[in-house]
Parts: sequence; structure tokens; C-alpha cells
Amino acid sequence: MSAFKAANLAAVFEDFIHWHSPREWENDDFEESGEVSTNDAMESLKNNWPPRGRLSERISEHGNLW
Repeated sequence: MSAFKAANLAAVFEDFIHWHSPREWENDDFEESGEVSTNDAMESLKNNWPPRGRLSERISEHGNLW
């Protein structure tokens, strides 16, 4: 996470989750499914600021150490 933050100075926790574990981020709006390259994903994050969505139910559960 530290390396991600160093490379993406304006990033927030939600950006890291969306990049590191896309299944743990649920978008509020419909997004195309399929594989996306890292560059495309980062460009998408820049174009969709602020993050619209929420952490998945699993990662949001009480007692989860995330």
C-alpha cells in the first residue's frame, strides 16, 4: 500500500482497494465487465473522481481488519 501511495500521491484508500482488489469495490453506477489493463484502470480512476461506490459487504463486515 505504501508503494501505491508513493506512486499515486493524490490517492485515497478507496483508490487502493479499487486497484488492488477490484472485487472488493462496488460501483454505484454500471461499469463494463471484463479485464482492464493497469494503465486503463488508473486512467479510469482519474476520470471518475471522487470515487463513486462503496466497499463490498464482505470487506465492510464488523471485525474485518481492513
